Amino acid sequence: MASRTLRLVSLLLLLSAAGLAAAAEVTLFERPDFRGRSITVRGATPGFDRSIGGGASSLIIRSGSWLLCTDPNFGGKCSQLGPGQYGRLDRVTNGSVLSARPVQYDASREPPPPRPGAGPGYGGPPSIQLFERREFGGKSVTLTRAVPNFDPMGFNDRADAAIVRGATWRLCSDAYMRGNCRDFPPGRYNDLGSLGGKVSSAAIVR
Repeated sequence: MASRTLRLVSLLLLLSAAGLAAAAEVTLFERPDFRGRSITVRGATPGFDRSIGGGASSLIIRSGSWLLCTDPNFGGKCSQLGPGQYGRLDRVTNGSVLSARPVQYDASREPPPPRPGAGPGYGGPPSIQLFERREFGGKSVTLTRAVPNFDPMGFNDRADAAIVRGATWRLCSDAYMRGNCRDFPPGRYNDLGSLGGKVSSAAIVR
């Protein structure tokens, strides 16, 4: 009986993993602004061969969260992005994307809160610190809950970098979570890519 139960649990886990992989889809384009040759992938792709030349320069994530890397086999500089349209990857990944794979956000795998003097970590209560300039420069504000309109706090269309802790946050170019939106899992983002200088609202999504 125990053996049959173990086999059933294993089968359910495999089916669940297959469902997660099938739910993820991204279309990658050879040139910025969704131009040139394109390829749509729904699973781990360690290299694009010659299907899009020297790699992807823009992409559209239709579903799932994706790890996008500048070298084949998920090497080089990697960035994790959620659903959205990314017209210029050089502003997000600092280079063309040569490999991609879907990822599942797992809060239990976040780094623990930092020790004093150890630098910023990404665990703990949900928060997002927004900076006025790239590379975490200029003035900053820290949010711990959804803010549907940045105007009253005097930070509308100013954020250009972020440190995300404890949850995935969604940033949008218009108030009330409208316009161009992008999800940011826990991590450090030295620039906000296409949303740089355009953020008008924010909310926790998971």
